[in-house]
Amino acid sequence: MLMPLFGHDWHAVFFAYAGFILCAGFVWLLISAHPDSREMERKLAAEPKPPFFEVFFELIRDPFVRTVLIMAVFILGFNHGLNNWMPTILQSYGMDAKSAGYWASLPTFVGIFAALTIPRLATQERRFAVLAAVMVAAAATTLLIYSATMPWLGIGLVFQGMCRSALTAIAILILMDMGQGRSKHVGAASGLYFSAGEIGGALGPMSIGLLADRTGDFDAPLMMMFGVSIILMILLARLRFLAHR
Repeated sequence: MLMPLFGHDWHAVFFAYAGFILCAGFVWLLISAHPDSREMERKLAAEPKPPFFEVFFELIRDPFVRTVLIMAVFILGFNHGLNNWMPTILQSYGMDAKSAGYWASLPTFVGIFAALTIPRLATQERRFAVLAAVMVAAAATTLLIYSATMPWLGIGLVFQGMCRSALTAIAILILMDMGQGRSKHVGAASGLYFSAGEIGGALGPMSIGLLADRTGDFDAPLMMMFGVSIILMILLARLRFLAHR
């Protein structure tokens, strides 16, 4: 959408993105300079804090947290893998670059609305059920995209948008519910989630690219992503068992 506004010059588009980031940074500076923000920072700085490694090992020793961190690797691998390769996958089905770009943006638009709605449905008593439904949708996403025919392909892209926003959001909510007195470390646990998850965030796109290069198409990579969604369901079953225990 921005390319035509800037005369189809990628350099100008990236300068526009940089301008957006600078504006956001300026707004944050204004917020952080507010007296209430300064007072909050002083109070937080005065609070006693346990050593980093003490918190780290306390969290890692918890099998519940470990299972969520393993899930994070597969969740971000699934999300980043499909997101980054989707335009190329669609082009391999015969779309031109422009059409593939527009269709690949569909999950992003769906994800905006999904981020505002699906996590709200995942109340504490329904977290596991809603996350299981999203994982089933993730498995369906790969099969629908694999079909490479309309309208199934379009439905698959809608499902992808639902999954990309909801998987991580609900997993973080489950971390916030963790017991045994560890809820006070939810910030550290969330940080660990993304630290572990970005391992998958790097391996997901790389694995799809390598597999597509070896096989000559995206059939095998899509089946690999289907396998990832099945692994996530198995990990969720273990997580539910640990929560009940």
